[in-house]
Amino acid sequence: MVYNQSSNEIWMVFMALLSADNSWFDLDHSRPFDVHTWSDYSEVNSFVGTIYDVYFSQDHALSNIGKHHLKKVLIDLYVTWLDDPDLCIGFDLMPSKYKGNLRYNNLKITRTTIDVVKALSNAGLIDYVRGFRDRREGGQSRKARMKATTTLIDQFNDAKINRFDIGFAIRIPKDRRLRPYEPVVMRIKKVDDLGRKINEDVEYEDTPKIQKMRKVLNNYNLLLVYHHIDLSNNDARCVESKGKRIWINQQDKYTRRIFNNNKWNNGGRFYGGFWQRVPSEYRPFIRIDGKRTIEVDYSAHHPVLLYARKGINYWKDIGTDPYIIEQKAPYDHPVWQRDILKILLLTALNCSNDMEAIRAARAEIYEDHRDKLRGIRLEDNILIDALAALREKHRPIKDLIARGRGIELQYLDSQISEQIIKEFTKDNIPVLCVHDSYIVWEEYANDLHEVVNDAWRKLSRLSKKEITEDVFGTPMPTNVKSKQIGYFDEEIDHEEEGGGKRHQEILALKASEYVSQRHIDDLKAFEEWRDRPDNQETMRVMGLKQ
Repeated sequence: MVYNQSSNEIWMVFMALLSADNSWFDLDHSRPFDVHTWSDYSEVNSFVGTIYDVYFSQDHALSNIGKHHLKKVLIDLYVTWLDDPDLCIGFDLMPSKYKGNLRYNNLKITRTTIDVVKALSNAGLIDYVRGFRDRREGGQSRKARMKATTTLIDQFNDAKINRFDIGFAIRIPKDRRLRPYEPVVMRIKKVDDLGRKINEDVEYEDTPKIQKMRKVLNNYNLLLVYHHIDLSNNDARCVESKGKRIWINQQDKYTRRIFNNNKWNNGGRFYGGFWQRVPSEYRPFIRIDGKRTIEVDYSAHHPVLLYARKGINYWKDIGTDPYIIEQKAPYDHPVWQRDILKILLLTALNCSNDMEAIRAARAEIYEDHRDKLRGIRLEDNILIDALAALREKHRPIKDLIARGRGIELQYLDSQISEQIIKEFTKDNIPVLCVHDSYIVWEEYANDLHEVVNDAWRKLSRLSKKEITEDVFGTPMPTNVKSKQIGYFDEEIDHEEEGGGKRHQEILALKASEYVSQRHIDDLKAFEEWRDRPDNQETMRVMGLKQ
């Protein structure tokens, strides 16, 4: 699509680029403005009040600006500076971008944010660089950037703010004009004025069912507030993945459910928390309150659920790896590797036709496995042949592949996740959801296995005769695996002294596991914060005290 662009628009883009070139900070080293974090703690309010009194209250034009807008900007600048002093914040300077739905704009962030940014800039507390929208075909756009100056950083250093006092507004804020964070989201797909497909959050009417979902999420998120979740082996506060930084902190552990297509049976998965975005090789090092965790996951969750819809227990009746196909002559091609076939099959389950699946899978394969391709192009005919081979392997469900069933499967696995989260939350045990796998303290591994199997048994729609049993007579409807740093229960030999040689090697491996000083220091600071009398009283009132 080609847009007509006035000379004035082109001049504005040019000036924005010129301003960016003169910036003293790296505009690409940024993260988005977070409109959800909040704090009602007195130390935060005192700091915001000081900034307001000095820089806003004496100026008639600024005195009408609400302190909650100023607080929101200062909170985000503070947390960003704590995580990385070189990091800047991307934000919108367009007033139209602040006309969000009231349901999701719980802190009532309006275009006043722009006035706050400009006032802080005029006071020398921040610097900002305008963004630009290049409407030309293939043109690049960028949001504005802001960063705290040394003047504001000096005030950060002097302020008595605890970073753990800042989080999402899960309960009703003390300012009753504001509302708690909305954890149940409905989205639709639309096309923006540049012709791009985007997701938009839309309003909906509450029902008793939605209210129950929200209560589960609020209880769960409140539980996570008082538990320290971290990567124990990471020296930095972030990890790199696919060219992006994923920040690891106690502000990034809040969860919401997102539904799609304006339908309550489409999607509904639990999203949120850095553990969902870090590469899988980091997850064995997730610790909760400094204690090791174990991950339990469903093998081939979505394909197995489709078989269940056909009345087939895949692991009982078929049992082979669903992502392995014997290499087909005359091809000697990387596409037949398991990891690539897995991407192709799972992508196809979320697409409505074969060509859509092939295009989407090709992009993901190139991103994740470029090294395996060794410069080989994934031509359409290669992927078409591989998809046909997957259909042949999975003949009972071949009519469901590339037919847009993924969004329904996501709703089903979200129901399973809800049951698991409810079960552990009522016992004040934090369990972390990664869609079809779950992370919990290692001593609760057996409990998690039981809850996972129970949820699957109730919601998979398999008939009783298709539910298999283990040697103890316990129903085992699916293949559930445990993942942990070098440790599985089957490695213990109870007839050998000390559990056997292999078990002793594993214990030695765990004892020598690297734990970063950053993690140790952060955990200690969090425990001191949690032990404060005000937090202990809140935990007692909310029934969260251990």
